[in-house]
Amino acid sequence: MTTLYAIRHGETDYNKEDRVQGSHDSELTPFGVFQAEALAQRFSGSGIEVIHSSPLKRAQVTAETIAETIGAEVRIHDGLQELNCGEFEGLLFEEIKRTRWEEFLTWLREPEVAAPGGESMNQLLDRVSAALEEILGGSADGCEIAVVSHAGVVRMTLAALVGVPVGVSTAFSLTNGSVSSFYHRRDRWTCHAWNDTGHLGTFEGKAKSVL
Repeated sequence: MTTLYAIRHGETDYNKEDRVQGSHDSELTPFGVFQAEALAQRFSGSGIEVIHSSPLKRAQVTAETIAETIGAEVRIHDGLQELNCGEFEGLLFEEIKRTRWEEFLTWLREPEVAAPGGESMNQLLDRVSAALEEILGGSADGCEIAVVSHAGVVRMTLAALVGVPVGVSTAFSLTNGSVSSFYHRRDRWTCHAWNDTGHLGTFEGKAKSVL
């Protein structure tokens, strides 16, 4: 059985402030560093040899923190970068609710609709699917695979592997520092666990259903 762990990066200031982050390259907060360290302990003793990471700093630092503890190699994959949210990036969600909420919801729910100046969910799905195909194609059957990325990428992993409709996947909550596990056996992928935060203890923070 092959296992893929889809890991969301630790908290950033944008997450803390409830801003749309997207392709913006931000650092982890001290709490985000704690989440990365908790993830490292979560995977201590695992059979993971390679951690695939988004090139954005928040994911890369999370991946490197895990890798340092478990002795794994980090490989950067551009296809794992977060969704380009265009004009929405940097805006507070409260501000979007006041001024552009219907436009924002249409973008989340209609996969072919691109964010102004950004990507559509279908474009993200295509990019993530290609990245996963490359990652899985280069991995041995029965191994454990770790992918550190972003909320949008983890949701598209659910869509690509399990077949959850793209417009539905955007309603699945994900916490910073969470782990979602996928198993491949009997020629099909199943989602074994979603948004697992047990390793974070009582400090798991606030789950969000948006990017």
